[in-house]
Amino acid sequence: MKDVFKEQLVKRRPSMKTTMAKVGIVAAAIFLILVFFMFAQFIAMFLPILWVATIFGAYIMFRRFDIEYEYILTNNELDIDIIYGKSRRKRIFSSSVRDFDAFRQVGSTEMQHSFSGGATKADYTGGISPDIKQYEFITTYKSKKMHILFEPNQDLLSSIIPHLKRGTYPSSLKA
Repeated sequence: MKDVFKEQLVKRRPSMKTTMAKVGIVAAAIFLILVFFMFAQFIAMFLPILWVATIFGAYIMFRRFDIEYEYILTNNELDIDIIYGKSRRKRIFSSSVRDFDAFRQVGSTEMQHSFSGGATKADYTGGISPDIKQYEFITTYKSKKMHILFEPNQDLLSSIIPHLKRGTYPSSLKA
């Protein structure tokens, strides 16, 4: 088998929770600036510094909600990185595809027995979208049973399937 290198970037779509958090950050920044105005006579010398620090802090916190996931398949190794604000990257998952205990499309009733256990669930998708197919797999990662959700495109999926062990994915799933 020849060497494989595939990567895919998935942008996290904003949820209601994310939107509410962003509104909260803006409200907190406005509240802090108003508090600084109230005490302007006592802190007049530091007022511009406090304003800039408040606005900069809100900007940094705001960017923290700009999340992307990068799926990287190198031969049979699947790595998932999270990218905050298009600048900070952190590896959140890494495993051999051959170590997957089960693999299927989300919503499928096939292989239900494999997915009914008490595994820790991790969602590395862009969010709920009826247009995009999501897949899930069960594996052991850092000594814990993990149930991972992700949304590979057809190119990445067709590169993953040949590396899976026989019997860990439904026959309806084709490369």
